[in-house]
Amino acid sequence: MDFQDKTKSDKGSIYSDKPEPIFENVVAQKYPQAFEQMQPEEVPAEITSAQEVDRPAPEVLQYMPSTAHEKKYRFFFIGAVTLFFLGILFVLFLVVRGGGGATAPVVPITLTYWGLWEDEKVLAPVFEKYKKANPHVTIVYEKRDPKGYLTWLQGRSPHGKGPDIFRYHNTWVPHLRNLDLLAPLPNEILSAADFEKTFHAIHQQDLKLDNRYYGLPLYVDGLVLLYNPDLLRSAGIASAPKLFAGDMLDAVSQVTVKGEGGPLTAGIALGTTNNVEHFSEIFGLIFLLNALESQGQLNNVWARNTFVGSTKDQNLMSRGSEAVQIYREFAESGYWGTNMPNSIDAFAQGKVAMIFAPTWQIPVIRAKNPDFVFRSAPLPEGLQGRKVALANYWVEGVSKYSPNQVEAWKLLTFMTESENLELLFQSQVQHRGMGMAYPRSDMKNKLTDHQELSPLMAQLDYMVSLPLVSRTFDEALNDEVIAYIGKAVDSAGQGVSYSAAFSQAAQGIAQTLAKYKIE
Repeated sequence: MDFQDKTKSDKGSIYSDKPEPIFENVVAQKYPQAFEQMQPEEVPAEITSAQEVDRPAPEVLQYMPSTAHEKKYRFFFIGAVTLFFLGILFVLFLVVRGGGGATAPVVPITLTYWGLWEDEKVLAPVFEKYKKANPHVTIVYEKRDPKGYLTWLQGRSPHGKGPDIFRYHNTWVPHLRNLDLLAPLPNEILSAADFEKTFHAIHQQDLKLDNRYYGLPLYVDGLVLLYNPDLLRSAGIASAPKLFAGDMLDAVSQVTVKGEGGPLTAGIALGTTNNVEHFSEIFGLIFLLNALESQGQLNNVWARNTFVGSTKDQNLMSRGSEAVQIYREFAESGYWGTNMPNSIDAFAQGKVAMIFAPTWQIPVIRAKNPDFVFRSAPLPEGLQGRKVALANYWVEGVSKYSPNQVEAWKLLTFMTESENLELLFQSQVQHRGMGMAYPRSDMKNKLTDHQELSPLMAQLDYMVSLPLVSRTFDEALNDEVIAYIGKAVDSAGQGVSYSAAFSQAAQGIAQTLAKYKIE
C-alpha cells in the first residue's frame, strides 16, 4: 500500500497533501467517531495562514533512536530467537542421525521387585547386565517374608503401594486371577506361540488362562526321591527303588531298624503329618498314582477333576480311601514314627534312608550336614508303569496395578533368555551351592547328566500341579487343602476308618476349590 492509501480516507485527511512519514493511526482505527470530531490545533489570531507558521512535523511521526532499556530487551529477544532456531537445528540433527525417525525422550523408570527366597546378590549379575543395556531403569529388589506375603500383596497393590514385579507360586494363578492382581503377558513382548515353543509343558499348563499367559518362570521344580546310598547298601540294595508298590516297599522293610518307641533307623519318612515335610504333596502323589488309568489323560485338568471328583465318583472315593491307607501304613507298620525328628533333619542325620522332597531342599540338607553323601532319583512308578509327578515352583508375575508393565515384562523376558538363565544358575551355585533347573525346553539337555537335577528333568513329561503344596504360606488355597488332608491322615491314625476320613477331607477340599473358583 502506498503513502496515499495510508493517509487518505473517505472523511478526508487531517494532514496536508505534502508527503509525511508513514505511521499507523491507532486512534482512528479503534475510535472512528471520536476521530471525526477532532479539530486542528488552534493558532494565535495574529497568524492568519498556516503557511506562516514554521510548524515541525508531529513528534509521533519522527524516528527516535532506541533507548538503553529498549536495546536490552531487543538483545534478549534476538538471543531467544537464536536459541529457538538452534534447538530446531539440533532436533533435525537427531532425526537425520537416527535414520529419519525422531527419538522419544528416555524417561527414568523404577521397577519394584518383590522376591521371596533369593537374596538380591543371587539376582544381581542379571540385574546389572540389564541395567547396563537400559541405564534409564532402576531395579529395587525387596526380599519379602513369605508369611503373610499374599495378604500384603493383596492389600497393598490396589493402593499403588505394591510391587511392579512379584514372585508367586505356580498353584496360585487361578486365585490371583480372581483377586485381579495379575497382568497378562503382552503378545508384542512374547506371543503365546513363542511362550509354548520356549517353556516346559508344565509351565504352559500352570500359567495359561483364557489363551493368555500370566507369568514367566525362572526355573522348574517338584518332588523327587532323595536317598542315602550307604544305608541302602548296608541292607544289600544297590540302587534307588523304581516301583512304589514293589522294590520301594522291600527296601523300606530291609533298611528299617525298629525300637520300642519307634524306628531307630527308618526306611522312608511317610505315615505322619507333624514330622514329614511335604506330606500333603506325597499324599497327592499316592492318590494320583492310585487313580491314574492312562498317561493320555495326564494333565492339570485331569488331576484337578480327579481330586474334586472324588467327592462324587464312588470309584475315586475308593481310590482316595486307599491313598489314606497306603500313606498311614508306613507309620502303622513301624517304618516311621512320631519319635523321629523332622524328615529333612532325620535324613541329614542319617536316620532315614529315603525321603520325597523338591530339589530346592538339596542345598538345605547339605547346609545341615556338609559331609553327608546322598543322591536323587525319579519318583517310583505306580502299578502297570503308571507315572505321575507333582510340580512345586515359583513364578515371576507383573502386577495389574503397575504403571510400568511394559518395562517390567521386558526385564522378565530378558531374565528368561538362555544366556541370562545360565548366568543366574552360576550365581545360584556360587551363593547356595546348587542351581535350579532351567525352565526352557531348549536347555533341558544341559542338565541331562546333572547329578541332582537330571531325575527332575526326566519327570517333566508327566508332571502336573495340584493346590496342596506345603510351605507356600498362602493362608488360603494350599494351606486350606493341606489342613483337610492332614485331618484325614490324623483321623485315620486315631481309629477313624480310611473311607470316613477321606470322605470328610474330600468334601472340605471340594468346598475350598469352589470358594477359590478352581474348576
